Amino acid sequence: MNSNLKRIGVMTAVAAALTVLYLSVGVVLARGIGRVRTEYRSVKKNLDEVLNKVESMGEIERDIHRTRKALVELEAKAVRKGELSEAIRVFEAEAYALGMSGDNFLIEKVKEDEAAEAKESPAGRYRKLRFRIELECSYGALVQYLAALRGLPMHAGIESVTVEKVRSSEDALHAKLGVSTYVEL
Repeated sequence: MNSNLKRIGVMTAVAAALTVLYLSVGVVLARGIGRVRTEYRSVKKNLDEVLNKVESMGEIERDIHRTRKALVELEAKAVRKGELSEAIRVFEAEAYALGMSGDNFLIEKVKEDEAAEAKESPAGRYRKLRFRIELECSYGALVQYLAALRGLPMHAGIESVTVEKVRSSEDALHAKLGVSTYVEL
């Protein structure tokens, strides 16, 4: 029995030593592992943020490229300073080329707040001018006129189109167009 007690005592001492060793070393290791996990998550989060920023830089560069391209196109199509009457003449010439006369064609510049115009100006070098054009013509002539405006060498943005049937005529329409162009400052 004595030998059994010794064995139980030795086994108890070994179990106690292993428990103390586990509690002292294992707990320290568990805490270290917890800190490493927290640090890993933090580093991963920061890396994800950096990668997102790098990806958005590519989008920003593409946006800058598109904006520069649009500005170059606008510069090529802008009405030069002092050529406002030329813009009106071009709009009128397109109408007259389609057989419209002064009786069924009207163009006038829309008066706007200059501060609002400057605010819209790309790169601050151009001012947007808006025109109201009224036509009395057939549907086919209206479509041809809109196509002609789109084909002009200068920018002619069609901002609005309102069409009503003329009561006194079978095929005539009364169209009101909102058209814009840019003039160099």
